[in-house]
Amino acid sequence: MALPLFAGQAFGWGCDGHQIAALIARAHLTPAASAAVDKILQASPIAIGHNRFCQDTPTDLMAVAAPWADDRKPIDKTFLWHQIDIPIAVSSGDYRTWCDPIGPSVDGKDRPGCIVNALEYEWKLVRDTQASAADRASALRYVIHLMADITEPLHDADNRDQGGNCTTFTLPFLDKPTTLHGIWDFDLITHE
Repeated sequence: MALPLFAGQAFGWGCDGHQIAALIARAHLTPAASAAVDKILQASPIAIGHNRFCQDTPTDLMAVAAPWADDRKPIDKTFLWHQIDIPIAVSSGDYRTWCDPIGPSVDGKDRPGCIVNALEYEWKLVRDTQASAADRASALRYVIHLMADITEPLHDADNRDQGGNCTTFTLPFLDKPTTLHGIWDFDLITHE
């Protein structure tokens, strides 16, 4: 039975989901691409004192980078970057119909308005060899994170339930009702 609830902030895919997605991506990179990714990430590592939601730090640089964009949401004002709200009744069309072209400005930089154009924006920066090491590493961390987010159906479809945060279920392996987003992000990954 689905019940609407007040939506709290969901932490997309949790730590495990993003780190697993990054490790799967790593397994599909060529050795040259894998080395290029590590070179970019090593050139400007995440600050040691950075307040990380994910405390368990894996050894793989892509897995370490994967949840970072969720930590940066309030700082970089990138909340809109993590989804696109396409109505579930739509079967085709141009994504720009549901994506604001520009999001909030941060440090004088205009930000894209949804996950699709955020990926385009950040991928262009990753490939810009004239950009600073810090900007390229940050952009690559966003690409790693957002590629996982875009594969999560709740980040792409709008059922007027705030990404599954207003729809709850009680499943046999859960002690209490949980939001659909929470089930997808955490419970299905950690269920034994």
